[in-house]
Amino acid sequence: MSEQLIREARKLEVRLEDFVKENDELVREARGCLENLKELAGIMEETETVCDPAKKEELRQRRLAAVKALATVIKREGKTQHERSHLIESYADLVLVLGVD
Repeated sequence: MSEQLIREARKLEVRLEDFVKENDELVREARGCLENLKELAGIMEETETVCDPAKKEELRQRRLAAVKALATVIKREGKTQHERSHLIESYADLVLVLGVD
């Protein structure tokens, strides 16, 4: 039983590190996305009454960048949730190993 407990504890340790790494990336990308959205809001406000084609193109480019940044965050969230599911699996395995006879 102790060997199985050690094996499951090590597995949990690896999975926890993987989760933390993914979660850190998620936070970094989400913060970048928020900055992108704030910049976009400022440009949208500036161009509400402007008919300049160059400004309109800049707005279009910024909107596209915001969409891509948000899509990246959503994908990263999926990866983070995947790693979280491995953690939950490890918790359950440890519960079974620790089960009382």
